[in-house]
Amino acid sequence: MSTQSIVGNRITTVLGNGTYYCPTGSPVQGDGNWYNCAMMVPAAGTFSNLVVKLAVAPGAGTSRTIAIHKWTANSSTIAATTVTVTISNTATTGSDTAHSFSVNAGDKITIATTVSGSPAASIGQWYFNFVPTTDNYTILGGTTAGGSGWVTTKYSIPGTITSATSSTEAASRLYFPVAGTIRNLYVEQLWTQAPGSGKYSTYTLSKNGTPQSLTCTINGTDYVGNDASNNFAVVAGDYINCLRTTDGLAGEVRWGVVFVPDVSGQFLLVNASFYSYALSNSNTEYLSPAGGEWTDPSTTETDHSTAVDAITIKGLYVSLVTAPGSGKEYVFNLRQNASSPGMSVTINGTNKAGGTTGTITCVANDLICLESDPNSTPAASLWGYTLAADLSAVGSSSSESSSSSSNSSSSKSSQSSLSSLSSESSAHLADSYFARGFGE
Repeated sequence: MSTQSIVGNRITTVLGNGTYYCPTGSPVQGDGNWYNCAMMVPAAGTFSNLVVKLAVAPGAGTSRTIAIHKWTANSSTIAATTVTVTISNTATTGSDTAHSFSVNAGDKITIATTVSGSPAASIGQWYFNFVPTTDNYTILGGTTAGGSGWVTTKYSIPGTITSATSSTEAASRLYFPVAGTIRNLYVEQLWTQAPGSGKYSTYTLSKNGTPQSLTCTINGTDYVGNDASNNFAVVAGDYINCLRTTDGLAGEVRWGVVFVPDVSGQFLLVNASFYSYALSNSNTEYLSPAGGEWTDPSTTETDHSTAVDAITIKGLYVSLVTAPGSGKEYVFNLRQNASSPGMSVTINGTNKAGGTTGTITCVANDLICLESDPNSTPAASLWGYTLAADLSAVGSSSSESSSSSSNSSSSKSSQSSLSSLSSESSAHLADSYFARGFGE
């Protein structure tokens, strides 16, 4: 059975000494309201193998507990699961490889963090596994956590989190580095934010700017909907987004889709800046491999270096909203343990997207991120990127102590470049979700 690794971290803000719920695709702190932070699971399956890493130990007599909680479909209550990790005293790592819990399509999950005593401030990282009931199903969950949600006509990106959505289609694209099929659209508005009597909200997946048959409409006092019947194919270089049209109440939305890769076992790691945090056109910056709106680039690599399981990275696709300009470019390099193992994409001139395939092998607890190098002062731009990966060794997350060295000798790298694309072009190129951590 295929397994998806879900990775992330908490790197931009810190977690206070209280109870917090964290969106699994967000780098922000989260808050005390779990319904602001839950993310949609569009396929049945099982979650397990939670691994957590702290930058700073809690300290004598204190601890941090990180657990996955589940919000059942059509419910307004959330419950703890048995998948939980407690890190105490001088320890900085922990794992739970003994427990698991099942979900149905339409359930939601969130990360809950609690403390005992007053532990030292720390950033943190985690990853865990999803095994689908239907083999080769991988999940992409999105949410508009705590924001104004989608009003009138708005766009959002699968697999990311934002406080709102964009009216600019070009700022809301998920590009695919590998081929597969999109299916199983599940949507839930907050139960207090149904469209209203005589009102509607319609959610439609688009490919390369063209609406597809994968769509659902929520009417009146209903607040959930799905389309488990329709699907459409994508190839490397295609992009998708979700369009909402409504004449009803604006509000928070959780939604997700299933990606079925043509190559069994592959899954996606997705990040994008939406409508904020453009790339610098003069400084080298680093970008986390998962997240959403709040993932601002940093000139410090350790700010966005994210621990991963024993995965093999198979492809990279990067997109810009604004082209670099004549004679100008951005060079994007995958980073592994503060080195460049040989997977890169260059976007120059009037191009707005490009991708590559290759093989970058990571051992458990390797650190990855994406480096952005501007040349000749290109236009500042919003950005997004997607990694395709598979698990090198299922169950490897149990070996939390297997930290790799800080050079690229642990990776085996081969790369074939794919042409850069204009973001306006729907030309096809030949050929895991959500999880973020907690605080400092």
